[in-house]
Amino acid sequence: MKKFFKFAVVALAAAAVVVACQKPATNNDQQQIESGDDTPTTANLFVVNTPGWDAPAMWAWGNDAIKMPGEWPNGIDPEAGTTLIGGKEYVHFVLGKEFFGDGIGFLIVNKTDKVQTVDAAGLTIKAGDNLYYEIGAEAGADSKFPLTKVE
Repeated sequence: MKKFFKFAVVALAAAAVVVACQKPATNNDQQQIESGDDTPTTANLFVVNTPGWDAPAMWAWGNDAIKMPGEWPNGIDPEAGTTLIGGKEYVHFVLGKEFFGDGIGFLIVNKTDKVQTVDAAGLTIKAGDNLYYEIGAEAGADSKFPLTKVE
């Protein structure tokens, strides 16, 4: 009986250590557990909205699967809202598989007054990518705002 009691105490202590060391599951963790696959299925586009546009949207091209909603300037809204990274607030676009491939291009447009950035073109985008850009504060001679890749 003594051996059984020692074994039970050791087993319970080991189980408690395992439970204490586990991190709480997030929704994303739970989805991966349920699907059994931890391969990323989206990419992220983060854009600093330096001019402070009230209705920024993304307009994209380069892949037959990319479909823009409605007519110009109705681009894709940043459904992920804004994200704070390194003290800067980024407009956050989540890109599905239709945005993956070579030769992808995009620009950011302000739907309210129809101003836009220059194009970011010829990109290769794949699942798991995080792309960072910043819109310049003032439009150039072509009336388009600069769009700079942030490293």
